[in-house]
Amino acid sequence: MNTKIADQNDITRLFGALSGHTLLQILQTGANIEQLEAVALWLAQEDDVLGEARVPLNGIRAEIASLLEQDAGFVEPDKEF
Repeated sequence: MNTKIADQNDITRLFGALSGHTLLQILQTGANIEQLEAVALWLAQEDDVLGEARVPLNGIRAEIASLLEQDAGFVEPDKEF
């Protein structure tokens, strides 16, 4: 588990180019890398380990997902079917 507080590079690596406003808002949550990775997996619908039901995000994770969904420049990762 990586509890290092995420920085701009971590956010950009996981979510690509975001507006400066969204980037700042995510930084202000104080999220750690593990939380950001969980959001990235959830948005890519890759969070259902061994076929378990998807669990809704809560807390900081839900806040970050909401910020990303509101960012006009954010494009969800391609979903493979």
